[in-house]
Amino acid sequence: MPTSSPLPSTTLYNTTGASNKEYHVQVVASPCGSGFVVNTRHGPRGRATVLGTKTPAPVALDKALKLAARVVADKVSGGYTPDVSGVAFVETPLAGRSSGWVAALLEPVEAFPESLEHLLLGDDWLACEKIDGERRAVEVTAEGVVGINRRGLFVSVPQPWTTALSQLPVGTVLDGEHVSDTFHIFDALQLGTTDLRGYGYSARVAALHSAFLAIDADAASRVSLVPVVAGERAKRELLASVERAQGEGIVLRHRDSPYTPGRSPFARKHKLLESVSCVVSAHNEGRRSVRVSLQEAGVLRDVGSVTIPVNHSLPAIGGVVEIRYLYLYESGSLFQPVYLGPRSDLVQADCTIDQVTRIKLKTVADSAAETAVEPQQMATGAQDCASPRPQGQAPSVPQVLAEDLFG
Repeated sequence: MPTSSPLPSTTLYNTTGASNKEYHVQVVASPCGSGFVVNTRHGPRGRATVLGTKTPAPVALDKALKLAARVVADKVSGGYTPDVSGVAFVETPLAGRSSGWVAALLEPVEAFPESLEHLLLGDDWLACEKIDGERRAVEVTAEGVVGINRRGLFVSVPQPWTTALSQLPVGTVLDGEHVSDTFHIFDALQLGTTDLRGYGYSARVAALHSAFLAIDADAASRVSLVPVVAGERAKRELLASVERAQGEGIVLRHRDSPYTPGRSPFARKHKLLESVSCVVSAHNEGRRSVRVSLQEAGVLRDVGSVTIPVNHSLPAIGGVVEIRYLYLYESGSLFQPVYLGPRSDLVQADCTIDQVTRIKLKTVADSAAETAVEPQQMATGAQDCASPRPQGQAPSVPQVLAEDLFG
């Protein structure tokens, strides 16, 4: 039966030197029925862990919370990090404050009259792989390199990013995805004092590549430019490559579109595998699985269970996680859910039912087949028609050199 105790649980990792360790800290209600205890588990990642406790006897909840926070702080100071990569982060005093940045978001290809086939033709639309990670912008400041999450809040970044990106001019703002310990960059809002937001996407990409020539190759091992292609042949080859690798999909942006905060019809995604951000609503007792829910009409609707792989920690109740799925049964559960990991850049309000684009009526046969296995790929299209162009066309610069930008 599901349980629902919203007490804190923290997982830390350490990969410094030859280490590859994990450390778990959890506050739980005492089995004696009175008070709370702080339990720990630690050991090599992915292997059996050693159980321990920081409270020989139950204590009051406020004391347990303070003790757990102190244990976490001690481990972080010793080289542990909450990031699954285990890479040390560079802390920023701005963490948690609003940056004012609003991410440019993608619309599904299927939401528009033009089909994917139409967008693959010609050079009007540029394509790149859709990277499956956490959205992250990065700003180079006089004090150092800081990250910005999808909600526009400042966050810390891994040390290797700082080493590489600090070689770019102060004022630079880049947009990309955080995957493991690598920053995958697909756009540039500003390079030094040059604001690129009003330039077309093709010009921003050219400027980005020119600027990266100044970064030492050894220092850039944890920052990567996402390849962007033009032309029908290159776009079809990219799509085929992503399909073979069972990637998430591709992104298409109009070559003349400026950087537009929020959603824009000139930035689209074609997903080969669907995923949805869900709220963890309960742990399934005695199992390595959790119940997940979506917001519908202001209340949380249960959409089934998902198994947590052994190389992932059990997510906390109330946390947000990403689930890959084949489709959602109408008034039922996700079919073939696969756990992808936590989403620290999202909150419960982001976990709405309207994320789901594939809904199916459940039959008697479907009820018997509703199990958690790997999803199959699906793709949809729509009728061709003329592609719109951005209004008030942004300046199109075929090539922008670093020396032109930086004076």
